[in-house]
Amino acid sequence: MIRKDISRVSIVQSLNRVWLEIVKEKNVNDYLVDEHIHRSDLAFISGCEGDYFSHRDSIVINANKFVNDYDSYSIVHTTDLFTNEACEMICNEHQEQN
Repeated sequence: MIRKDISRVSIVQSLNRVWLEIVKEKNVNDYLVDEHIHRSDLAFISGCEGDYFSHRDSIVINANKFVNDYDSYSIVHTTDLFTNEACEMICNEHQEQN
């Protein structure tokens, strides 16, 4: 389960970087909501052929990789998207399979 304080997750890309952008909302009072935007550079994630999320690929390809190819066990260890309970469940399932 995605953390409840997260309102949006996006892949953001420039000419030489790919980021995972996580937006969290915080209610200030009855009518004000602040957004906290955090971008994590995905260059630390690599595969056999270099950067897994390459700035040379289109943003569509990188977003597709994150949503469809990047497994939940890897997401648990490289992001803070999931609740603690979801992280435990994903890690337990991974251990059972291996």
